[in-house]
Amino acid sequence: MTSSVKLQEAFPVGMVVTNGKPVLGARAGSLGVVYEHYSIGSGHFGVGILFVNGGYDGFSEDCTDICEINPVRFEASVSDYEFNGVDDLMERYRKGYFDKAFKPLTTNGQ
Repeated sequence: MTSSVKLQEAFPVGMVVTNGKPVLGARAGSLGVVYEHYSIGSGHFGVGILFVNGGYDGFSEDCTDICEINPVRFEASVSDYEFNGVDDLMERYRKGYFDKAFKPLTTNGQ
């Protein structure tokens, strides 16, 4: 299995994640959500992650390891998001499109 396939399976669009280390202004333990899969050339694959603070970037498999990005749960309500550029991503973020993904888990699972 290639790295791109493993990365996409572990982090599908809509996967809510946490970061073990501070990244993009988000303190360790912040929630983020995968908003895209991408490739650059034939050897660089990654996932785009938007954090609750509005910080976003692409993460390769190595970057997900270094930043300790871990899957938490899948949020179906954002799984059909199609990345159409940063302006669209930020507009949807401001309008609350990703809010459900950023809700913390409670002890009773709701």
